[in-house]
Amino acid sequence: MGSEMCIRDRYLGLQDSSVEYYEQLVPKRIPEDLQQWLSTSVIKGSIDSAGFIYRGGFSGEDVTRSVQLFLDVADVDLAYSEDWPILTSASGQVLVDNQYVAVNTQKAKVVNEPVEHLSVVWSGDKRKELSVDVKSEFSSNVGLHFLNNTWLRTKVGNTFIHWSSEGNIKVDVNVNVPLLASAQNDGISPKQRVAIDFIDNTIT
Repeated sequence: MGSEMCIRDRYLGLQDSSVEYYEQLVPKRIPEDLQQWLSTSVIKGSIDSAGFIYRGGFSGEDVTRSVQLFLDVADVDLAYSEDWPILTSASGQVLVDNQYVAVNTQKAKVVNEPVEHLSVVWSGDKRKELSVDVKSEFSSNVGLHFLNNTWLRTKVGNTFIHWSSEGNIKVDVNVNVPLLASAQNDGISPKQRVAIDFIDNTIT
């Protein structure tokens, strides 16, 4: 008798849970630096609903594996980088489809100002870069806060520390960040597109 291929499906669902229990859903095989980032960056939030599907084989034969994950989250506080302000009160969806990962928010705040649109997409190893899109209208003083209190300070120095401003700014930002070491060998470098419109500003 020939061997019989064994295919297994696994399903998991959650409702009305909290992000503090995320560790129970994270595979132990993920890189240590990612585990460390999750443990320090995910501050609080709720999981309104979640679904996880795994399809693969346990027979030892070469069977294509598939993983899908969907999270509907609310009121999330995320300290994504020590160089940037914490993202607060974020609500949206997280989708994982094998290597493809997408995060989209319906609402969020940064420096207590609302963010109209935020999306983060990782298309997988072939593209090797993370794409971040942000669109919103902020108080112009928030723009000065970013220049004086974030990683941007390393580029502009003390140029803007004595500036003040009234009015708003509209920002439209797209950033592509290579994440894999092999990206540099393929000639992939960071790319930024930043558009800023000044609205009824008085700058001192």
